[in-house]
Amino acid sequence: QNELLHLMANQVRRKIADKIAGHFYSLMADESKDISGNAQLSITKINTYFTASGVTNTTTKLKKWSYVRWDSRWSSIDVVINNYQAILKALNDLIDDGDARSVDANGLLIALKEPLFVVTLFVIHKILGRVKILFSQLQEESLDYGKARQLISSIIEQMKSYRDDNSFESLYSKVVQFCKENDIDISQKPRQR
Repeated sequence: QNELLHLMANQVRRKIADKIAGHFYSLMADESKDISGNAQLSITKINTYFTASGVTNTTTKLKKWSYVRWDSRWSSIDVVINNYQAILKALNDLIDDGDARSVDANGLLIALKEPLFVVTLFVIHKILGRVKILFSQLQEESLDYGKARQLISSIIEQMKSYRDDNSFESLYSKVVQFCKENDIDISQKPRQR
């Protein structure tokens, strides 16, 4: 019985090794506590891809969207923007595998390449970037009420300044450049659902 289990385990290992041959993978685990003190564990498998310009950065991982910590939302979006091409490559690889995950990967790939998604990604990245700074500053132990109020007012004024034409043009030019780099037609209309 033990020998049979050993043979089956070796066969599974061999199939896994054949499937990942030529690719590098790493597993990352991250744990944080939510507001109620419960530990939340996130495990992520990362494929490392070699590109013409070099190797993607494996020290960066996709982050789970946290419903508790607002600053983690900016980090999640930042990772998507900075690893966009590697994410597309990983999704294409999953589609090519043709297994049960390929349908989900194809749906994600379509969504990631929609201009509306890219625009939303950049708008939220800009807004949450300021929220992240505020969040970090509000956690300082030496912060008093007056300083906190001043910080919050400052962020509100910065967000109001995002409504002018110059701010819009700056953000829009970043989106257009990103779309060009990733072969996304910015003039494409959103798909009807």
